[in-house]
Amino acid sequence: MTGINMCRSGNTVKEYDSSLGTAWKWRNKASNQANGKGSFGRLAQRRVVTTAMQAAAGGSELREDTVQFRLIAAPGYTELYDEMTTLNADRDETAFIIVDAPFRLNQTEAIAWKQGTTATENGEDGLVTSNTYSAVYYPHALTSNPSTGDNVVAPASHIALYTYAYSDNVSFQWFAPAGLTRGQVQNATNVGYLNSEDEFTPLALTQGSRDAMYEQKMNPIAKFPAEGVVVFGQKSMHPSASALDRVNVARLTAYLRERFAVIARPFLFEPNDPSTRSNAKSTFDGFLANIMAQRGVYDFAVVCDETNNTAARIDANEFYVDVAIEPTKSAEFIYIPIRIVNTGEL
Repeated sequence: MTGINMCRSGNTVKEYDSSLGTAWKWRNKASNQANGKGSFGRLAQRRVVTTAMQAAAGGSELREDTVQFRLIAAPGYTELYDEMTTLNADRDETAFIIVDAPFRLNQTEAIAWKQGTTATENGEDGLVTSNTYSAVYYPHALTSNPSTGDNVVAPASHIALYTYAYSDNVSFQWFAPAGLTRGQVQNATNVGYLNSEDEFTPLALTQGSRDAMYEQKMNPIAKFPAEGVVVFGQKSMHPSASALDRVNVARLTAYLRERFAVIARPFLFEPNDPSTRSNAKSTFDGFLANIMAQRGVYDFAVVCDETNNTAARIDANEFYVDVAIEPTKSAEFIYIPIRIVNTGEL
């Protein structure tokens, strides 16, 4: 067996602890990896940063009602996926999470990373968490440092966050933040990954690579000769085939959940009688009619009467408003068959 004195070893991160009653007060700050191996070099730095970010994500400040947000991301730090998922769950899943693939993976390695078959925790070895209200993007951005003008490599969430914000600004959250209308990338000049020498390697994903990534619920950021860099996917991490496996539907659901809590609040502590139930139904009907006019749903139904507010529920001081929606689906596959006919047949 080989023992390593992490307090005295180099190539790691240390913290000075003046409270120690020993001559050597520098102690290793970076925790071990999930497999028990020590963390050294950039992995040690990353471990320290990640631990601090995880503690912040677990704090109470982000869970207060006075703090409002609809997107969550930890650019470049996949290790926080669990903490972001827990934070969103604690806020009744009213936000959407953007996840990056690691910097140092080519397209084949990125797909294997997404499958997470060899990983024990979220990180550079793989992705083990899968949450409906989240999406993964690849590859990464080559962009400019606004203060110096130098080229820098930024995580894919740098692109995704900007694209979501732009899409929401010109449309609504239930429109897909992808494609040539809302998905053209404006904050990056190229996309790629870091090679073994930490150099940026440009990457133009082929149709086959994009399809393989999409099957694994990874959203490709493509580069086309004429259109430039474009976000070309909007799959969520929903585990099964459903309307929720698309970003626009998942974000619509998160938005409705957040808004429903607000518009239902005035009915708290009101009498659970036909008048209150009628007012509640009218309020929800009006809100969802506006969503339908803005192309968020094909149709909807709201029930708030004696059928779902039974005597037992009334006696338990419960008030039920049942809502069903048919969310609008986006066109992601276009088929254009061409038929050859004889002269004069058309």
